[in-house]
Amino acid sequence: DNPYKFMLPGAQLNPNHPNDRIPDDPLASARNFLRGDRFVVPLDVIKNRLDEFLDLVHEITLRGFLFAPYNTGGEILRASDGMTAYPMHRRQGAFMMSTYGEEDLANAFLELFELEDSVDDKEEYPGVLCHNHISFFTNRPRKDDWTKFCTELSPHLGEDDECYSMQESAFGTKNLRKLESIHSEIDPNHIFNCGGCVGYEDDSDVYVPRGKKKTKKSGAMGSGKKRNRN
Repeated sequence: DNPYKFMLPGAQLNPNHPNDRIPDDPLASARNFLRGDRFVVPLDVIKNRLDEFLDLVHEITLRGFLFAPYNTGGEILRASDGMTAYPMHRRQGAFMMSTYGEEDLANAFLELFELEDSVDDKEEYPGVLCHNHISFFTNRPRKDDWTKFCTELSPHLGEDDECYSMQESAFGTKNLRKLESIHSEIDPNHIFNCGGCVGYEDDSDVYVPRGKKKTKKSGAMGSGKKRNRN
């Protein structure tokens, strides 16, 4: 006899469930990946602009949403020698969060992040997304204004895109070029390639701001637009 027979009646409620097999525990569930405004909050914002940050969080709750920060890895700052693919915005991030599709709130958070921006090279986009939680429907920041998100339905147009690519938004432009260089060296035949993966030097669409020298490692020249700092 099947020792788990007492569990079978519940399993058989699903017509697609195999006969005499116990149900999954926990049950499988479907997730909505169309909600694209998930981003990493810089730790410096929590340290230096907590009151302003909490004001925006309060606005989230006033609109009926639950503020639910997601810890993307508490040991990232200490568990590596820094020679991994993790970009600095992840190593210096507090947690990941969402504004549940509220575009004005998402942009307000990006504006707050810019006020506390400690990036040395203002021409290189540092990234704001978590690569483990992105899809083609993820909101990506604009190239001409880092404090604004494109919508989740903005087309992916490569070097002509007005938004940063998924990879640029997750890894940062400078870090992504380094990863593309490594990827090209160890995988010259493009075997390990996918839509959301780090690409290759010979077909890179990493954005190159106007005034930057185009090199092999920077790939194709981008649209040349610079963000609006006003």
